[in-house]
Amino acid sequence: MLTARLKAPPQRHDRIVESKFFSFTDSALWDAKGLEVAIYSAGLWRCEQGAFISIDFETPILVKFSNPELRACEQIGPFPLRVIGASMCRTGEMPEVVAEFDETQMAWRLSANESGPMPRFTIMPASSPI
Repeated sequence: MLTARLKAPPQRHDRIVESKFFSFTDSALWDAKGLEVAIYSAGLWRCEQGAFISIDFETPILVKFSNPELRACEQIGPFPLRVIGASMCRTGEMPEVVAEFDETQMAWRLSANESGPMPRFTIMPASSPI
């Protein structure tokens, strides 16, 4: 089971969501049951409970990006991850941006390669078979 912590601004409460995996399509993050966790808009992650600055995964995870139109996929991880605004960052001793969201294309661009835009991704436990 994965835990996503949606980090609230100061003076507000974080939101905790647990799921077997999380997926991202069309600027929204979904849990394994298909329930919407949050939508990315104007630099924040938004849901009924409010606006959140980041989404943190404190245990090592794998992220599998895909672009069905290009028949492309890329995997990154395992490492702890923070999605803050439009940036996906590896956390830990050597933090680094690993992907950025392009709102005009509604897709993620991985920092480490030129694989093209990736409109979808799945976050899963590091122990998951791919």
